[in-house]
Amino acid sequence: MMPFLRFCVPALTALFVLSACGSGARAPSAQQSRSTMTITAPANYTEHSYRGKPDLGLTLAIVQAGGGPRHFDSGRLFQTLAGPHAKAEQAKLERLYGKARMAAFMETFTYAVNDLQTLFALNHIRMPDRPSVSPSNGRAMTVAIYHSGIMPTGKYDCGYMMEHLMTHPVHVVLMHDINVARGHGPVHNANFHIILTRMVADLRNMYT
Repeated sequence: MMPFLRFCVPALTALFVLSACGSGARAPSAQQSRSTMTITAPANYTEHSYRGKPDLGLTLAIVQAGGGPRHFDSGRLFQTLAGPHAKAEQAKLERLYGKARMAAFMETFTYAVNDLQTLFALNHIRMPDRPSVSPSNGRAMTVAIYHSGIMPTGKYDCGYMMEHLMTHPVHVVLMHDINVARGHGPVHNANFHIILTRMVADLRNMYT
């Protein structure tokens, strides 16, 4: 029997495509009422799913490093995380993916964090008063972000990392929002996951 997740969200459409980092993940189906979305996920989806307590202290550090709750900007977060490696890493990513895809990645990243804050507010999820990692320490944040994405198999997965920062149900709804948001969509969502995976791995390797 497939697991069911119930999560209160406002005015969501009934069907969506979930973009996951792990291979073999399939799209859940969803049924909607006015206040509750019931998401049916394939049993094998849990292979790349984190179901423990979220590290909201690290989530707060990410938001603060990007300019704070009201002024978050993914470019600023990137500069903080990369530190002295920022120019080299940006040049590498633009060489691999092109400037247009990098710009789309940054736009989707900013949208995702802002939407995440909205989802937290709607569902009464309160971040702690203080971050668990200094938001000005790019190395410490990069290492923490990388380790939050290590699955029980020992492999890094950015979807697992995001669920560690926000919970599994919030992650599912956030992916839905990216897929249906004007100016974003499934292609941007997939691009976001691909470049985020590469960026985190690169920076982790630069610092270790």
